[in-house]
Amino acid sequence: MAKAVVASVLHERRFIADASHQLRNPLFALQLSLNNLEPHIEPGGRTAYTHAGDEVERLRNRCDSVLTLKRTEFGMAEPVEQDVSGIIRKQAEIFRPDFSKKGVELDITGVCDGVRALAQSGGVEQILEELLKNALKYVPSGCRVEINATRLVEGVRIRVVDNGDEFSPESLATLGNPFTRAPGHQDVPSSSGLGLAIVDGIARNSGGSLTLDANKPRGLVVEILLPGPARPPANKVVTRAPTGSTRALPGAAALYRWR
Repeated sequence: MAKAVVASVLHERRFIADASHQLRNPLFALQLSLNNLEPHIEPGGRTAYTHAGDEVERLRNRCDSVLTLKRTEFGMAEPVEQDVSGIIRKQAEIFRPDFSKKGVELDITGVCDGVRALAQSGGVEQILEELLKNALKYVPSGCRVEINATRLVEGVRIRVVDNGDEFSPESLATLGNPFTRAPGHQDVPSSSGLGLAIVDGIARNSGGSLTLDANKPRGLVVEILLPGPARPPANKVVTRAPTGSTRALPGAAALYRWR
């Protein structure tokens, strides 16, 4: 039985690699053809040309997201210890210029040095990347996103908090499902509805979990819990996760909206 399961997973991985090659190459060629065509587009055809380019980009993003999701579903490697503190700071520095261009404040709060967790290889970095890409897609100018990480008895908690849209219990219950987007985001061209599903897959493969909750008075709290590398010494003070509470961020209207 074990051999059959391993063979099935290997077959799926080969399929994913083949699909990646077969889907990405034609889309890349199509994008190059459109780029070469641009100098020859007359003013009357500019709108249609731009629309075609947007559709190719949307298909490329969808292809990449589907392949990433499938890879997370078949992650079998043992979780490895990762520097959560360092990865959060690195990802924030990478994304901060783009947030600044949009007039969005990105803050790191409550992240101590030396916070480490167990996750599949590259998992913490990919989790942060997916969540920050979501923020860039949906956050309006003048708003705020906070990232923090805390050691808990049960592991390490990473939280991304916003003060944006209101979310009903019904929408929160389905928001992490593949191809599900928040109300009002159905027509966003670059949105595939897979970002939170990818994060959920990485967290579960790492022995952790993803939780979505409504912030008060508005907004969303995304919480990832990952196992810690080891229990802290008994004489250390450990922060426990609050129950049933989220902190409201200062600031005005809608922060980033999840797909």
